[in-house]
Amino acid sequence: MNFSLLKLLWIIAHLLADVLETIFYFGLEFRENFFNFIKKYTKSSWNHDSSDQRHQIELHLKNIKKIPKHLAVILNADSEKDIDLMQLTNLVDWSLISGVNFISFYDYKGILKNQLASSFHKFIQQHCTNNTDNENIVWGLNFQHMTDNDGIKFPHRNGFKRHIVVNIYSSEDGHEKFDQLLRRELLSDKGSSGKTVDCSKFTIDYIDEELSKLYGQMSDPDLTVYFGNICCTMGFMPWQIRLTEFIQISYKLRTLSLDKYLKVLYKYAKCEQRFGK
Repeated sequence: MNFSLLKLLWIIAHLLADVLETIFYFGLEFRENFFNFIKKYTKSSWNHDSSDQRHQIELHLKNIKKIPKHLAVILNADSEKDIDLMQLTNLVDWSLISGVNFISFYDYKGILKNQLASSFHKFIQQHCTNNTDNENIVWGLNFQHMTDNDGIKFPHRNGFKRHIVVNIYSSEDGHEKFDQLLRRELLSDKGSSGKTVDCSKFTIDYIDEELSKLYGQMSDPDLTVYFGNICCTMGFMPWQIRLTEFIQISYKLRTLSLDKYLKVLYKYAKCEQRFGK
């Protein structure tokens, strides 16, 4: 058997594998869409659905031994149509009920941050489980460029029995922001002393302190969820994912469901985080 024939067989085998993989994921998506369609039209109303979801989450929490304090969500979006605000609202609602303290949404192109932030806020205001939970949602620094005309309120953080801080990020908050920070510090030191910059001050604690001035005080994500069959950080802030667990939550954002969210919490609860020495 000559080399050309082997190469041809290798190409055919890979093509068949690609076709089978496409059929497999198409089948998964069809099944998820079908069941979501059935669920949608068997619920009497949104409010009834919300109360059922709260009850379901509270029942499962009795068996989940560990809840992430900070949940990060990586969105793979090319345009506004790829971002389902209702599903993002569900994630905020479910996380608040579950006891998550921070939830951060990251999309590389900044579509949610730059184009849909105000709409996202209004969605949450309209569809959150109830008014009490609505008052316990604290909007992060990336929302504070908006005015009262956008309907954005920033409640005081003290006094809440349970609250969740919502943040949105893009690529400019990742490597780009880190580069800007270092460049600014280096130029500042060089300009003030006129000597060679002492890089020894750039410790992890120093960088954390400077970044907290930009983003506010928050812990590193304990858990990051992603969509699709490939785990890719998409440039998500690298200094914040040192001890983060990455778990697939759904094939696509629009096929997300409460069952899948709860499965992720169960998986996370079983993870053993090793902090090193």
